[in-house]
Formats: sequence, structure tokens, C-alpha cells
Amino acid sequence: MLRPLAGRYSRHRGVRYGLATAVFAFAALTFLAIRAAGADPVIASGADSARVLVSIAGGVQWVDLPRFDRPDEKIGARSRVAFGTAVRVRRWFEPHAELAFAYLGGSDSLDAALAALGTKRVSLGTLVQLQAGARLRWARAGRWQPFVNVAAGVARFRLEASSVADQRDTDAVWSAGAGTELWLHRHFMLRGEGLYIGQAARQGTRSHSAVQVAAVYSFDHL
Repeated sequence: MLRPLAGRYSRHRGVRYGLATAVFAFAALTFLAIRAAGADPVIASGADSARVLVSIAGGVQWVDLPRFDRPDEKIGARSRVAFGTAVRVRRWFEPHAELAFAYLGGSDSLDAALAALGTKRVSLGTLVQLQAGARLRWARAGRWQPFVNVAAGVARFRLEASSVADQRDTDAVWSAGAGTELWLHRHFMLRGEGLYIGQAARQGTRSHSAVQVAAVYSFDHL
């Protein structure tokens, strides 16, 4: 699975940079559009203008990538943390962006090679996912607000092991899922959701899944 440093970058370099640019442009244009739109009387929880939400989430992600030492096995369940921001334009429509990290562990064989070289460093694998999309919900929902979620962006896979190995890949990703939100206060809610995450990896399309719970703070207006 490991490749020489000279060949570590994906052959789809132009695609990945284009996707990354699209994610940031989407977030910036959404922000500017809502600034120009002004007040909206149908924002959830009684606000009289668009609401900005920030969130931090924790959960578990099933990682459908081969293990570093045993390519015939999947990496499997790993911890996941995500940071998000969103703008609730309408009660039913919420553009959002999310940066998520899945920690993949390392490679026993690489760790043994590092030990043989006399270093105490260990290998570390990470999967970083940056996506932008939208949540859609029933316009008449109350404190409990079920929703569906669609998004797309880029994923950055990396295995780092001092000078022994440094593998990096950047691929397109997309996701779809559903969940529910519970408003506990005008400025605070809890969100639970499940996600399917597809990744166009070098070895073929990978199908990840994730379950996470987020704490969300809501600002009254822009």
C-alpha cells in the first residue's frame, strides 16, 4: 500500500484543488447572500433573522480502507471528531460546512522499523474530510427537528512514519444521512445523525459510515 515519496500525490491533482476551491467558494457565497437578504421571520426557534450555528461533534466512523499491514482487512471502527458551521437561511434550509477527523492508528511493521532505527516515534494514520452541503427539514418542526443531509467535498488520507514512510492521497468524497435535533434553549441544541460517506479512492470507491452527536450553539443573527 505504501508508495515512494516521488509518487505519493494523486494523479487527480487538478480535480482535488478544484473541489477544495468549490467548498470554500460555496461557504463564502452563502455567507454574503444571507448578509444581503436581511431579516427572515421564519427562522427556527423564534429568531427574526438568519441564524449562524457552530458545532463540535464526536462519534465513531467505520473506515472502509485497507489496514496498513494487512491489506486484506479493513481499518474498521475508529473515533471521529468534527467541527461545523452553518447558516439557517430558512426554517427548512441550512447550508453548512464540516471538517471531520478520523484517527486510523498506525502500522506495527513501520513502528518496528522505526524502533530498529533507534527512534521512539510511531506511525500515525489520519483521514481528514472537508465537506459542504445542506440540511433539509420539515418547515413546521418544533423543538424536535428531524432532517436529512447531503454534502460533498474532499478527503485527505495520510500515513506518516518519520523518515520511513509518508503516504498522502486526496480524493473526492460525498455523503448523505439523516438525524434529529433537540432545541434545549434559544441558543443551544443537541444533534444526532448517521451518515453514509463515499470516497473515490485510488483502489476504487470506498463506503464509510459514521454516527455522531453534536453540541450546537446558535447565534441570533448575522
